[in-house]
Amino acid sequence: PAFLMFGRHPRQPLDLLLPSPAVSDDLPSSDELSAYRKRLLVDLMP
Repeated sequence: PAFLMFGRHPRQPLDLLLPSPAVSDDLPSSDELSAYRKRLLVDLMP
């Protein structure tokens, strides 16, 4: 859920100690995330 709302995974204090994973090319674009979020809100709101 946090990824859909903010476009990234939440970070914990332990994440600062570990190396970041490689960025994947198959991540959705910001436009795709915005469109998905709008559709999700329309579907969930009465």
